[in-house]
Amino acid sequence: MSSIVANEPTPYDRLFRLSLDLFLDHHYESAYHSLAAAYHYAADVNDQAKLLQIEMEAARQLNVIDLTTPNYKFSSLSTEQRHGVNIYKSLIKQVQVHLKLLKLIAK
Repeated sequence: MSSIVANEPTPYDRLFRLSLDLFLDHHYESAYHSLAAAYHYAADVNDQAKLLQIEMEAARQLNVIDLTTPNYKFSSLSTEQRHGVNIYKSLIKQVQVHLKLLKLIAK
């Protein structure tokens, strides 16, 4: 669905921006969930450019967490120590799978 008013941010734009703002304020869990919501929106509309943007942002956020707060529960180190699944890596994988499906459908 497009915005009703020209130049008005789409729901995707608002979710993605919210993730960036929350991340800058060190609200990492809220930032992740906003980014995941943006993923679902992009997946719903099969927007490859937005999916790639989410993949890159998820990798960037994880990299920053790993470098600056390695003991945070979403860091790669913390996830490995508790033998868990890293939610950022899971989101990246979801995006990659969705992109592969879009390529198959396009054939």
